[in-house]
Amino acid sequence: METIKGWYKNIGEKIKMLAIVMFLIEAFASIIAGIALMVSGIVAEDGGLVMFVAGFACMIVGPFVSYIGSWAAYAFGEIATNCKRTADNSEEAPEINYYSGSDLPEL
Repeated sequence: METIKGWYKNIGEKIKMLAIVMFLIEAFASIIAGIALMVSGIVAEDGGLVMFVAGFACMIVGPFVSYIGSWAAYAFGEIATNCKRTADNSEEAPEINYYSGSDLPEL
């Protein structure tokens, strides 16, 4: 059971790293797909210009959309990291003594 708990240590950093890796994979895949569409457009006899333009657009827009799409996962990882940091700091914080009504000075 202790090994499984180790998988979830530093989960916020792992989520952020996963967001970066997924962005890179999606951006690379969109570039490859764009190249494939452009080559298909060059080779095609009929309607090749449309495929070529679509491939070029895929190469330009695809990485940008992947980048925007990774923001939510990265932000979730950042929230998890900050919550963990806040919890760790609150455990170390000294206890605050609040005054009761009878301990307050008169005005």
